[in-house]
This record gives sequence, C-alpha cells and structure tokens, in this order.
Amino acid sequence: MLSRQEQITALNFNSPRREFYGTAEVQLSSHSVALKVGTAPGCETTPSEDSLGISLPNPDSLRCFVQDGVSSKFNCEERPGLLTSHFIRNFLKQDRSELHPATLLLSANAALKEFIERVREERPVLKDAPFAAAGTIVEINSATRQLTFGHVPDSFLIIRYVNGDTALLTRDTNHDFDQKVMQVLKKVTRQRQIEENKKGGKEVITPKSERYHPEVVAKHREVSAMKGNKPDGTGTGLINGDELLSIYIQGGDTSYSLDKIDAFLLGTDGAIPLGVDLTRPNHRSTLLAQVKEFGIKGLIDLKRGSEMKDPNWTRFPRFKDSDDATAIFGEVSLLPEEQDNRWPRRADVGLASESISFRGER
Repeated sequence: MLSRQEQITALNFNSPRREFYGTAEVQLSSHSVALKVGTAPGCETTPSEDSLGISLPNPDSLRCFVQDGVSSKFNCEERPGLLTSHFIRNFLKQDRSELHPATLLLSANAALKEFIERVREERPVLKDAPFAAAGTIVEINSATRQLTFGHVPDSFLIIRYVNGDTALLTRDTNHDFDQKVMQVLKKVTRQRQIEENKKGGKEVITPKSERYHPEVVAKHREVSAMKGNKPDGTGTGLINGDELLSIYIQGGDTSYSLDKIDAFLLGTDGAIPLGVDLTRPNHRSTLLAQVKEFGIKGLIDLKRGSEMKDPNWTRFPRFKDSDDATAIFGEVSLLPEEQDNRWPRRADVGLASESISFRGER
C-alpha cells in the first residue's frame, strides 16, 4: 500500500511526450474517491500541451485539475502553451489554501504573470510568444460534503447524480469563435470543388486540403484576435496572466452536494470524440459509461476512432488531425461510519496501463 504522497506522485505524471494512464483510490475523512486518469499527445512529432494534476491540500479535500496550453507557431520543446499548462499544474499542486477553485485559478493566473515576465527575459526566443491556457479544477470536500469547481474556457466538467442523471457544469466559450473559422473552411472547400469540377478535374477537395487557404488563414487570424480576455466580456477568457480573467472565470461560489453526486469527469476539449455534444444528456451518459468500463484509455480510444473515421475532416472540419487529450474520472462514495476519520488514509495506485513513449523509452 502506497502512502498518500507516493500515490499523488505516481498520478502526477508530467512528460509531454508519453501516453499515460493510472488509477487510484483516495479516502478522505468521510468519502472515498476512485480515480482514473489519462493523457495522450495528439501528435507523435510534437509534445503535448496538456497537463493534469491531483492534490490533497488537507485531509478532507481532493483537487483534480486539467490544463490545455494554447498552441502557437513556436514549434519547439519550449512551446509557450506547454510551459503555461505545466506552470499552472505545478502551482495548483503546491497550493494548500482553502480558496474556492474559481478563486484558485485567479491566484494561478496572477503567479503566471510573473512567470511569463521571467521567461521572456531569460529566453529571448520566447520574447514575443503568447502564453495562454484553458483549465478546469474540481474539488471534493469531505468535511463540507460539497463539490466545487473553477473553469475557463473550453475544457469541461461533467457530474453524474446518484439517480443516473448527468449535468455539464462548464460552458465552452471558445466553440462559437472556432465555428466562424469552420464556416469559412466549409465555404472555401465547396467553392474549390465547384471550380475543380468545372475545369474537368478529378481531384477531391476536402477541408483538410484547404486548411491553409488564404481566406481560411485570414479568418483564423481575425477570430484569434477576438478571443482571450476582453474588457467588455466579449472574448473567450484565457489563463494568460491578464487580470481581466476574473470576468470569465466560471464556477464562482457555486457548490453541489456530495449526497447527490456519485461521479465526475473533467478533461480537455481534445478528449471529446468527434460528433459528441456534451450538452446532450445521452452523449454525456455514453462517455461516463465508456470511462467507467474502460478507463480514460477507453475514452481516448473512442475519440481516436472517431478521428480515423474522418481522415479528411469531411464530416467534422477541425484545426488538426488529433488534439492532445487529457481527462480525470472520479467515482465518489460515502465511507461506512466505522471507517470515518481512519488514519492513515488508504491510497492504492495502479499504473499498469502506462504506455511506451513515442521516443521508445519507458
């Protein structure tokens, strides 16, 4: 049996190039949480800009968090999105405060501002690089018997009630912006196919082949400028060191009774299979059932399968073949009275499903 610290160390895997899956059972003062975690790079040639973390700030609380660094043109080991997501993860792992998760994200954002300034000064190649990430935190508090969360802007958090119903607690503020680009991509694809047909050509024009068309690139640049933290609230919200983030943080002072909840699933947007709409209850139930039976690897396999069935992006126009994917699933149960306040807490960890890295080393 591993100690609490050994358990957390085992699950806080941080290599951006390795696919990783793990399980653990954590006992708090009156609740047990069975965890399944997983992360997988979307591409074999570039490191993942996702990260995940788990912490036990006190004997009564469990925090789980995922971060998704925003991709940029800086294609190197020191990609700003990677540095940002890992900085946030490390900050949250070390925090022992009793702040609400939404407030905790603001604290991480303030610390990130200083980190960005230092990195830009120490590493000239990143002087003009944009540092930004999305992120979601969920906290299970066994003493207050509450679930709380903080979120911005396009990762997600689902809960399942004891009666089987589900709820999506987060709102993807990035979706509508991205759809503006996808609409242009679809239009350009149609126009190019018409032109190809008129000249008697046999080439099949697809969204994937037109992703770098000047009109698509221009629209992408225009929409990207509309995102982020805008003072009028019209942006998406991003963790990027900007104090305007406070306008966009979701979760606030909301809380949910653990007496009514038996599971949660949080993840980055890349963990969502193509065609799945998290606003639809049957889609949420399907994902939760997949994870319960097959773990996070089952979820990522499902999303990879959906991508393989649409290799030319015909059904689901997107920005890349496969995005980085990260998720954490937790099943919450009340401990029997005779186990309450038992110390040390049980902390069993399974890491059998860790995969071979893309570089070939373990």
